[in-house]
Amino acid sequence: MGGMDATIITIVAIVIKVLSKPDENGFDKKPLSRKNRTDHSGMKILDKTCSFILSDIKTGVAFFFTRFIYGVYLLLCVHMESKEFTSHSEDETKAIARSIAKELMNNPLEGAGALVVALTGNLGGGKTTFTQGFAEGFGITETVLSPTFILMNTYPIPLYTTTKTQHESFKNLVHIDAYRLDTSMQLHALGWEDIMKSIHNIVLIEWADRARKLLPERYVEIQFEVIHEKTRRILLKIL
Repeated sequence: MGGMDATIITIVAIVIKVLSKPDENGFDKKPLSRKNRTDHSGMKILDKTCSFILSDIKTGVAFFFTRFIYGVYLLLCVHMESKEFTSHSEDETKAIARSIAKELMNNPLEGAGALVVALTGNLGGGKTTFTQGFAEGFGITETVLSPTFILMNTYPIPLYTTTKTQHESFKNLVHIDAYRLDTSMQLHALGWEDIMKSIHNIVLIEWADRARKLLPERYVEIQFEVIHEKTRRILLKIL
């Protein structure tokens, strides 16, 4: 039998298998005649081949369908858990930061440890200005500067700034500047594990892309993009 004939027979057999409908007992409506019941090894091989191909087709369809549904799910998640702001001045950036701080204060992410806010973007994007407004949103009155050389500063959060109970409230704003971070060991030496274990800590990281391996499974990312001399696009994502 030629290769083309074998291909045609295989395709026909697949179509027959797909279109054929078994009866209520699971058997074909027309029983095979005694002649057709004769055991042919070639037909067995063809039958196994068809079964394999059909199984492979079903698996492929299921795979692509699953990926499609997952893609739609991701798009919906990004749409539901992201928000974009435009700032035209440092004061507007601080105001945006205060509003985000209050929102996170009253509706923190569910998790077993600290809440992480990761700031990313180019130099001059407004990360430090945002951090200052963010601290103000938590009622912190101290002057907040980036700890570029010491890596980390901690600011106590007044209890009156939260509507949660004392046990559930944030007590510390941990401000980290990862711009000069060389290795993760530098943060480990500052007690990173203990900081991340406490639900009372909110950890804000400037240049968080340099410490991404240390970030928890769920966190808030805020991206900064320079649009003009004083205009910034600020994109908040819950990951």
